[in-house]
Amino acid sequence: RLFRHSDRLEHRVARSVFVYMAAWLGAGLAVLAMSTFGVRLEYQGLVLGLMGPAYVAVGLYARRAYDAYAHPFYIMGYFLAGVGVLLAFPSFPLRAITLAMAVALSAASARIFRQAAWLYVVAALVPLLEAVFFRLFNMPPRFVGLGLLGLVPAYGALALGLGVGWRLRLRYRDQAIGPTGLPFLAGAYVLTAVALAISGAQGGLIAIVSFALGGAIYAASAFVLGQPVLLYAAAGVLVVPYYMVVTYMPRLPFSFFGLAMMPLVVLCLLAALRLGGRRPMSLRALFVPGGLARALESPAAPFCIAAYLGMLVIPMVWVQDALALSAVLAADALIFFSSARLTRNNLWLYPGAAALVVAYYLGLTHQSAIPFSFFGLAMMPLVVLCLLVALRLAVTSSAWAMGL
Repeated sequence: RLFRHSDRLEHRVARSVFVYMAAWLGAGLAVLAMSTFGVRLEYQGLVLGLMGPAYVAVGLYARRAYDAYAHPFYIMGYFLAGVGVLLAFPSFPLRAITLAMAVALSAASARIFRQAAWLYVVAALVPLLEAVFFRLFNMPPRFVGLGLLGLVPAYGALALGLGVGWRLRLRYRDQAIGPTGLPFLAGAYVLTAVALAISGAQGGLIAIVSFALGGAIYAASAFVLGQPVLLYAAAGVLVVPYYMVVTYMPRLPFSFFGLAMMPLVVLCLLAALRLGGRRPMSLRALFVPGGLARALESPAAPFCIAAYLGMLVIPMVWVQDALALSAVLAADALIFFSSARLTRNNLWLYPGAAALVVAYYLGLTHQSAIPFSFFGLAMMPLVVLCLLVALRLAVTSSAWAMGL
């Protein structure tokens, strides 16, 4: 015997070397035999892909005798599974088979070895497998984005079903998303972003439907996970389908796009009021310690920011026509006044009154029949209207009248 003591390190190293040689020699003989008989590369990939799970199974059996015997078969099994996918790449049916075996092997490894890291491999390979099936069944490439979005609910269900254990800030009904759920949770968000990018490049109805579904996914995950920050993504994504619908409206002049976008502002405000429980907004609360952070973490904050940001941006973009700009500013004034009424905050009256004055002035400039010297006289009805409204509000609230 070369090494007489079985408990010595050199004896264990020598045994492991022979096992490594046996594992690699078996795979090498298989490749040599297939090359000798002229087997095509894609079919060699299929054979090697089948040998991968077989090697892992042999490693599980060898582990019963000695734990170190299993490692060579594990390494060779995963290596063969990866090489099999690469060699089978030219053939779509064989590529689908080898990818499916790699997914099954990774999922089984996660279950057998209790290692959640294998689930990241599963989450990454499943979309590739779906793309192969799209090509295999001659599905139009423009539907790839929608197909990826179809995987997102399944990934979300797996993340919630498997992800209980490791305590994180992401929570679902008082239970934390664990390491087995995080791969699918991260994969769901990555798939959503990739699908929106692919569908956005397609344009048309597919892009509208994809972005609407993407916004719904972000909104649903915000409520399920209890993370209002995801509503910022939902509010931003949902703007895109509305804008695309407006752009596809026939016979709509470009100068009136701003006015056509105003219903979206109203919808955002209604959503903010609904999510905020109709509680009055207090600007003073923003300046107390931690007030701004609490305000930004509110579910209503994303839609409030989107609405008021839209009210500022829309008039700046669509300024080609004085009449259209006047209509947009009049709608802004109406929204500001409604905000003051709903939130019981008189500060909204100031921008509302300013927008109303500018809208009235632009409406007068559009009327070319009015001489410039009579503009001051033409502004008097607005002054009288503001005074009447101020007197009416002064009866109920002097603070409200200060805005006008």
